[in-house]
Amino acid sequence: MTHLLQTHAHLDHVAGLPFVRDVFPQVPIFLHSLDKVNYEEAFSRAKSYGMYFPRQLPKDNIIDIKNESELTVGETRVKIYHTPGHGTLFTFLVFKFES
Repeated sequence: MTHLLQTHAHLDHVAGLPFVRDVFPQVPIFLHSLDKVNYEEAFSRAKSYGMYFPRQLPKDNIIDIKNESELTVGETRVKIYHTPGHGTLFTFLVFKFES
């Protein structure tokens, strides 16, 4: 695993990240820069809702992405678009395979 691409920081999308990082400790987490506050507050927000949230989220190696950012994953290019809908900070990913 080389990249953890987060479309948004809703609790159900980020709760498993500590466990993924147990196995892949150096893999960067890519998250839209505007969603960073939601990510940072996810653990305390879950507790305030009375939800079980297993562990604090990783705070290291988090890469900010912005609208129309582009990443290369192996031979695949990934373009990120800010697309509010399901959430105000939702993003979707477009994959372009080179081979």
